[in-house]
Order: sequence, then C-alpha cells, then structure tokens
Amino acid sequence: MGDILYFDTRALSVDLEQYNRNIQAIKRVPLLAHEIRNPLAILNNFLTLIREKSPSEEIRDYLGRSVAEIKRINNIISTLIREQDGTHEPAKGRGRKFWPLAEEVRNLLEPVGAGRIVINNGADRDLLLDIDADEMKEVLINLVLNAIEAITGNGVIEIGTGFEDIEERDRAVIWVSVDGKGMSQAEIKRIFEPFFSTKTSKERRGLGLAICRDIVDAWGGMITVDSTPEAGSTFRIFLPR
Repeated sequence: MGDILYFDTRALSVDLEQYNRNIQAIKRVPLLAHEIRNPLAILNNFLTLIREKSPSEEIRDYLGRSVAEIKRINNIISTLIREQDGTHEPAKGRGRKFWPLAEEVRNLLEPVGAGRIVINNGADRDLLLDIDADEMKEVLINLVLNAIEAITGNGVIEIGTGFEDIEERDRAVIWVSVDGKGMSQAEIKRIFEPFFSTKTSKERRGLGLAICRDIVDAWGGMITVDSTPEAGSTFRIFLPR
C-alpha cells in the first residue's frame, strides 16, 4: 500500500497566520526606525546635559556609556534604513582589537550578569579584526543575553578567543559558552531561524541569533553551536584571517 500523507490543516493555518504577522512586523521596521530617532535624540541631549552637570565621576562614566549606546542604536537604525533603500554595505574597521570590545560588553551587561561574565584572555595575543566595532558588540550582546537567560545554578558565561585551522585555513575563533540548560538536537537545528525561540515568553521574538548569523555571514565568517541538554552551550564564531 502506498504511503498516506496527512496534513493538520488547523496547525498549518495557525503557522501561516503567525508567518503573516511576522512579515507585517518586518515591513513596519523602516517606518518605526524613523520614528524612534527623534526621542533618541532628545534622550541623548538630556543625558549629555546631566553628564556635564554631574559632580560624580562614577555617574558621568555611566552616563557616558549610555550616550555611547544611544549612538550605537542610531547606527543600527541607519543600517536598517540603508538596507531598505538597497544602499547598505557591510561596515569594516581597521585592526580592531577584540578584548577591549568584550570588556565593554561585560561592563554593559554586568547589572544583569551579576558577576558571572568572564573573559578568557588565554590566547597569547588579542585578535585584530577588520570588522565594525558596533556590529561586533551587537553580536556579543545578543549571545551573552541569551546565555544569561540560559544559565543555571552557579554557572558562568565565558567569552574567549583563539585560533584554529579549518579546511586548511587559519581562522580566528570567538566563543561564548554558558553552564546552562542546553538545547536538544531539534532546537539546535532551528536556533538561527528568524522568529524561532526556545523561550515561551510572548515578548521573545527569536531574532537575536538570526541577526548574529546574518552579521557574521556578512563578515565572511560562520557561527556554530554545540549544546547538550542540562550541560550548557557554546557558540563559536569563525572569522577569516
């Protein structure tokens, strides 16, 4: 007897409805990007003013970091608009050192990382990367935030670097590992898909890792994940040298 194919039309209908909602949300991104710029500019001005008038060096430092992050948001918005116009080209830096960028990300996320984010400077030298610093920070922030949500017990999140030979080519490697709940093989296969998330919260849109993949692809690199349920995960970024 031939095989019988069965489709759950109700589930298929729900999936299509969700897909259409996601597409409509994407179409609104350029419009929202324009609308976000004005309040960001106002916020930037107020923070700069407070920073200039504050007598506390510590507060001025925090405000300076906040202003820098607003600038990064504006750069991301500009990229979104250029992508919509078809004029975007991948940004590049010149010999940007990685460890200071990792330190910036650790400092930014320390309030939610609660001292669990460590940087492994075990390599004999820092990586010199010809990539945009803001894009690198965006990738790291997404990976570390995912790690923070997955961490369990007294686990830590490690950011590390190294060098590996892959397909007879020397590549720089950046990894983010976490002692956490890990993922199943079924989840690993879909983890970089847009809108896929292992989290149940409705606020989670499942875009962070998809964005990481797209950025790394634009650099000419690749991103992988190794994970075991209840044993943690390690994301690795391989970059050409």
